[in-house]
Amino acid sequence: MALNIANYTGWYDLLPQIQCPVLLVRSSSHEAVPDDDYVKMQALLKNCTAREMSHPDHNVFLSNKEEFYGYFEDFLKEVQADE
Repeated sequence: MALNIANYTGWYDLLPQIQCPVLLVRSSSHEAVPDDDYVKMQALLKNCTAREMSHPDHNVFLSNKEEFYGYFEDFLKEVQADE
């Protein structure tokens, strides 16, 4: 734990540099991504589609595969429509 804290590097300043479309997905528990961080990430990502899973499991792509891949498919359709 101390090693992680000592070597922690902030990464929020990198988000505005991302130019490609981004699908940001978090679990409904918010334990891994608190509300403030979720809002901040959305604001810093220029081309962001944000979704929240109905299941609280942190492994969003495993907790409800139909829901996750539904969001993913919709995201891909949005990206294709914008091209």
